[in-house]
Amino acid sequence: MIKGNDLTGGIAEEINYESISKFWDNLPKDEYMNDKGNYRQRRFARYEYNFETQKLNLINGSQGFFQSKDINHLNGGLNRHLPPVDLGFANSTLLNSLINYCLNIIPVEDYKARKLIINTHQFRVNTKENVVGLPTPEGIHRDGHHFVSQHLIKRKNVLGGVSGIYSNKDIPIEHKQLNSFLDSIIVNDEVVKHDVSPLFPALQDEPGWRDMLIIDYNFV
Repeated sequence: MIKGNDLTGGIAEEINYESISKFWDNLPKDEYMNDKGNYRQRRFARYEYNFETQKLNLINGSQGFFQSKDINHLNGGLNRHLPPVDLGFANSTLLNSLINYCLNIIPVEDYKARKLIINTHQFRVNTKENVVGLPTPEGIHRDGHHFVSQHLIKRKNVLGGVSGIYSNKDIPIEHKQLNSFLDSIIVNDEVVKHDVSPLFPALQDEPGWRDMLIIDYNFV
């Protein structure tokens, strides 16, 4: 796990919680929840990464996101047309710097002859009295990409939300709770699986939520 203070120290000085958290306050409801849950909000975007300039180029009109049923037995099998990200977020220093940071860890030299397509998912999973929030309602799974990075934006009045990493045979390898802004996990999605435990409100009479940025790295 990468600690948030280590990560922000390794990227840009202007990156802070206030500069980015506002983009999680207007996420629409996720309309593609086959468990009929009303606990998840999200936005989605797709980019092409330029290795020479180290910049992201937003691919406009690319809100279609597909996972097979083999990958996502709950919500897979259809092309999900998801709400687009705010352009302020898409063009933010934080996003570009964060991806560059992760690409210094991911073994890109093995793939550099190929195009890199990046997806970003902004998630808010909500919980309140009598409503359990499920960050990974599909259970232990892989996402169907080469690499995935998971970044905490904020936890508010929640218990649970422990991130688990597993072998291909679902044997536990590591469990960690992301607590602070930009606490992060990077996984080789072809080698390991992952999940996150359910969310419950710490104070029963108040709502809670967990905001996450999930980034997919696809070499095509």
